Amino acid sequence: MPQRVPKRRYFNFAFPCRYRSRAPKIDGSLRDWQKRFLVPDLMTIEEREAYADISMAWNENGIYFALNLKGKVNPLTVNPAEPPKADCFEVWLDMRDARNMHHAGRYCHHFQFLPIGGGGDANEATGQQIAIARAPERSNICDPDVLEVAAKTTRQGYAMEVGIPAEALTGFDPEENPRLGFTYLLNDTHLGTQWWSVSTHFRFRSNPSMWGTTVLSRE
Repeated sequence: MPQRVPKRRYFNFAFPCRYRSRAPKIDGSLRDWQKRFLVPDLMTIEEREAYADISMAWNENGIYFALNLKGKVNPLTVNPAEPPKADCFEVWLDMRDARNMHHAGRYCHHFQFLPIGGGGDANEATGQQIAIARAPERSNICDPDVLEVAAKTTRQGYAMEVGIPAEALTGFDPEENPRLGFTYLLNDTHLGTQWWSVSTHFRFRSNPSMWGTTVLSRE
């Protein structure tokens, strides 16, 4: 059955990832995230409405994300064994923005974050890095304990913060390589999927040429 090519595949998208001299406190509260950190919403290009705001920032110590999801009516549901099948936020980063490569290299990274499922009572946010399929060279997989993740449930959904330290990002060199390949996929058991570059109909998970670009900016 023929697939409809997403409109955004006809463009190369890039946006500035703003600098934060002081890292956000990873506690699930988004009060210290300003609008200038928002990742541009590309869902409107497909005439779809985004149900979550995604923010991104950086400093010399790593990269940070904030997620504010609204409109959820069912309880949080996670599947730690297969995270993408339930409520899950996934991020892909390429420290070299090799957009002409169709297979991930050693500077490419894939992370998965869950709003619950961690801790002794399985009610804490958690995250992990996983290997990218079909990669000729793979980055070292970081210890999950170095990832900072925190979430707070709201009446309409949840807010989540993520901190990925530089030690978990093989090839992270903001001065020499400020352009990073980037995309994300947010899955919700009620609201469906929200994505940045292309949808799950395409094999973007292992193909950096289907990702977009973010430029580490000091503005």
